[in-house]
Amino acid sequence: MVRVKMGLREEMVLSNPKVLSNSGRVALRRGPLVYCFEDVDNPEVDVRDIALTPETTFEPKWEETLGGILTLGADVYALDGWGGSALRSPGRGRSEAQESQG
Repeated sequence: MVRVKMGLREEMVLSNPKVLSNSGRVALRRGPLVYCFEDVDNPEVDVRDIALTPETTFEPKWEETLGGILTLGADVYALDGWGGSALRSPGRGRSEAQESQG
């Protein structure tokens, strides 16, 4: 077996702004691979509420799923602020993470 160690690091990337459905979203790229957050891997949170900061660090982890894959883990914010409501007054429902940013 030959092992090659490459100095790959994760980076956040944006899609073309003309893709309106991706507005405000980022993907993670590590080398040639692009990662995304999926509901099946994160059942405890709505992935649309996951928030990353520029300081977010990712921990690569090898898993034997699907014959072997590299997953990325991180401590992230889960923002909601809506409490299940469909409507709210402007300025209400700011999340804890938004409050700490001012």
